[in-house]
Amino acid sequence: MTSPEAPSAPPHSIRQLDQPGDLAWVLLAHKAFSDSFEDGRTYERLVAHAIEGHAAVEEREREGAWIAELDGRRVGCVFCMPGEDGEAALLRLLIVTPDARRRGIGRALVDTGVDFARRRNASRVEVWSAREFTAAAGFLQSAGFSLLSQELDPRFERDVVGQRWARPLEAFSNR
Repeated sequence: MTSPEAPSAPPHSIRQLDQPGDLAWVLLAHKAFSDSFEDGRTYERLVAHAIEGHAAVEEREREGAWIAELDGRRVGCVFCMPGEDGEAALLRLLIVTPDARRRGIGRALVDTGVDFARRRNASRVEVWSAREFTAAAGFLQSAGFSLLSQELDPRFERDVVGQRWARPLEAFSNR
């Protein structure tokens, strides 16, 4: 007689961004990505600014950040912070390393940020992307986001069309 096998551990885990080296990893992961981006230097500055803002926040009640790990190594992250209007939450710095994609890690990171925003009573979650990130557009649509607007982003030195995506939280409150 054989005993039933124990359920296998999930292939990845999501944890709070709170360990030494986490912020440096986020910057390096985005640096590797920015090397393929047409205006990578500006993108890298924006990432560094967002990381600096997160590191400076002492009150974590309305802001969170998470790291995805696979086999004990960092493979993704997402940050969630309040939007300017006080109603929306912003997901920022969402990234999954190329070797860890197509395993549900991006969706798990987004779900973690959305759940956090919901607990903070945000009415919607917004994400910024660039039009040239075509894979991101398909992913955001599959995660329940809709394109709100797109326009040239003045923060970049080259012509980059920024896109604002949003997902209302009311529609997903009973998943």
